Amino acid sequence: MKYLIACKKNGKNLLRFEDDKGNKVWALTSEAVVTFASKNFKEGDKCGLEYTIDDNEQYNVTRINKEGKSTKKTGSEATKSENTGKPKCIDCGKELKDSKYSKCYECNQKNPSKKTGGSSYSKSPADKEQIKKLAIIRSATVAIQTLTGHISDVGVLAEMLDTLAKKLYQTYDNIDKK
Repeated sequence: MKYLIACKKNGKNLLRFEDDKGNKVWALTSEAVVTFASKNFKEGDKCGLEYTIDDNEQYNVTRINKEGKSTKKTGSEATKSENTGKPKCIDCGKELKDSKYSKCYECNQKNPSKKTGGSSYSKSPADKEQIKKLAIIRSATVAIQTLTGHISDVGVLAEMLDTLAKKLYQTYDNIDKK
C-alpha cells in the first residue's frame, strides 16, 4: 500500500491510498487517522492499513502504520458502526451526532479539547485592503463632522476630507512598514 493524501472535505475525513494492485482508492476514516497520516507520511510512502470494506465496496480505514502490514475485513465481518462514516470521538471512538465537536461529552469533561480560536475563513489581501480604506475614510469623516457647523461650503469640506483621508492612509502605511 502507498499513502497518497489525507484530508477533510464536507465534514468527512478521507484517506487516499494506492492498493497492492495499483488501484487508487478513497476511504472514509477518522480525524485521528487524518492528523497522524498528514504529519507522518509523504505522498508515495509505503504504509500499512487496518480497514474494512462493506457490501457496497466502501472502504473505511481505522488505522494507518509505517510497518506496511495491512488487515482487511469485508462484507458482514465489518461492523455497521465502522462503516457509517459518522464522526467519532478522537479519544474513545464513540460515535458523535455531527462533526461540530471532536470529542464526546464524557471525554471532553476529562480532557477538554483545545479551541482553535478563530474562524476557518480567511480574508484575501484585497478584502483586507478594502477594509483598511473604509476604516480610514470613516475616521476622516468623523473628524470632519466637527467642522460642518463652522464651514458651510461643501466643496471645502470634501477637499478637507480627501486630504485628511490621504494623510491617514500614508500614516497607516508607515506604521505597517515598521
